Amino acid sequence: MTREVRIMAKDRVTFIGHSSLLMDVWGKKVVTDPWYNEPVYGGIYHRRAPVIPLEKLADVDVILISHAHKDHFDEKALGQLNKEALVIVPDDKLARRVRGLGYSKVERLRPWERKSDGGLTVVAVPADHPVYQVGYVVKGEERTFYFAGDTRTVPDFSNIL
Repeated sequence: MTREVRIMAKDRVTFIGHSSLLMDVWGKKVVTDPWYNEPVYGGIYHRRAPVIPLEKLADVDVILISHAHKDHFDEKALGQLNKEALVIVPDDKLARRVRGLGYSKVERLRPWERKSDGGLTVVAVPADHPVYQVGYVVKGEERTFYFAGDTRTVPDFSNIL
């Protein structure tokens, strides 16, 4: 069963599993926290298998990583994605690890920093998790999407959207 929401005829957002989404919007494919390999931490598994096979993400344009936990930063899965993709991460350590996987377009964004790529803009926003994490607002011409990994409610929430 594909968990897909069509925004307009040409745009869609698909829930892949856990914290992974595929946003096929504004002529770009954006994937969040792609997690495919399990178990992590010795015993954490997907409740359901990812609904999109990893090989179908090979041509992704933008990858958003919220934090360094293995169920959000799956190095083996990232190793199989488009090395020309723009990868946005929350800290310098993750940026170095992503570059080590062969990616050259890697951006570290702190809360309220932004990066534009073609018709979309990604803004990092505050998040709250036991490890350092950011959320992201993905903006296009007509719509805005909010993605925040494992965050709890943050005091700045009313300022995010």
